[in-house]
Amino acid sequence: MPQMKLKSNWPMFVVVLIILWVGRVGVSEARQSDFPYLQSGDHPPQKSTRGVLVLAHGGDEYWNDQVLKLVASLENRYLMDVAFGMADKQNMQEAIGRLVQRGAKEIVAVSLFVSSYGSVHYANEYLLGMRPTPPADYALLLQHHHGQSPAPSGTPADHASHHHHTELPRPIALPVPVKLTPALDDDPLVADILLDRARAISRQPTEEAVIMVAHGPVSDEDNEKWLTNMRRLASLVQQKSAFNDIDV
Repeated sequence: MPQMKLKSNWPMFVVVLIILWVGRVGVSEARQSDFPYLQSGDHPPQKSTRGVLVLAHGGDEYWNDQVLKLVASLENRYLMDVAFGMADKQNMQEAIGRLVQRGAKEIVAVSLFVSSYGSVHYANEYLLGMRPTPPADYALLLQHHHGQSPAPSGTPADHASHHHHTELPRPIALPVPVKLTPALDDDPLVADILLDRARAISRQPTEEAVIMVAHGPVSDEDNEKWLTNMRRLASLVQQKSAFNDIDV
């Protein structure tokens, strides 16, 4: 990773941005080319058979509520549902079942995860039949499900902690075709969110450096893809701001 080179010798207030999906959620036009109704903003047919499944990490009550509000705001236009968790098969399968029960003949799964180049996205692809094998560290994901919605009634509270004693789950038996969007990656909406966060704590932008920090994936190859997207986001933030420097 390149060292950060500040553009002046002024004292710097360093603004550190953690790249996590908190608060503002949405679907970018750049990620909707295969889904014309999502892209155009036009209302689908009155009796739409298209379902939209939002896949989100999940967090505390406030975090989850923001996603649920988004889903609720679109329910008059689409068949909507949400599955919280890190590639949680049970939650995804139940949400797909609910959409089909309500009349969905096809489903668009919208990923609200940070990156398309990591274990969670790869596991989602596997569960939805788009990848032949699960990621190498899928077992660790099953052991460390966190920040998700409470377990359904009748499910032991420590159910997730026992996944590592069982075989890896097979892909979901999909009753209808399902497409999965890319994750957030370098979408301009993410740059807008990061800029909002930086401005919220900024004092004197021209004398400040912004450092973007992200969780990161497992492999070096995926890590470089994360960094590439982060650099693109940093460039977008720099273009729209007066910060002295931005680095990742």
